[in-house]
Amino acid sequence: AEPLYRRALELNPAYADAVRASLALNHFDSVPVLQAALWDREETLWAHGVTLQDGSSRAAQPFPMPEHNPGQRKGSHAEEGEAVAVRAVTMDRLCAQQGLSPTIAKMDVHGTEGKILGGMQDTLHGPLQFLLLELHKNAYLRKFAPDISRYQILDMLEDAAGGLLKTILSK
Repeated sequence: AEPLYRRALELNPAYADAVRASLALNHFDSVPVLQAALWDREETLWAHGVTLQDGSSRAAQPFPMPEHNPGQRKGSHAEEGEAVAVRAVTMDRLCAQQGLSPTIAKMDVHGTEGKILGGMQDTLHGPLQFLLLELHKNAYLRKFAPDISRYQILDMLEDAAGGLLKTILSK
């Protein structure tokens, strides 16, 4: 049997520490926790807690943004309640950099599902066999990715699954 490789991925440094502590408590000390912001392309995003957005005027402002200059807080901790600039990477790029070929993924990404799925097309059409996904309603999705609807996300998944998703959803 092939060895089982696990990875955890978390954007927020405090949450990444909490994941590490939980893994240690459960004797999974060997599971690396990668800290990264996933998106559909590489660009600078605004992060607040576990939430990402591109800062465009199209998106609702779900959290306080810094006064300006996106580079002013890059790489530093934000003031309490303020967003911080982070560099995003696609899941496909992260997998290539880390030498990963995930077969199972769990996504709980608070409204940015479509953006992240857009950056993992090679993974979706390749090794990934199972995707556990919390998919939000359109009203919530519009807060973080106003150009991607729930139906577009389902279309992406159906395309990657070769029709399997449609069978699963219709039952």
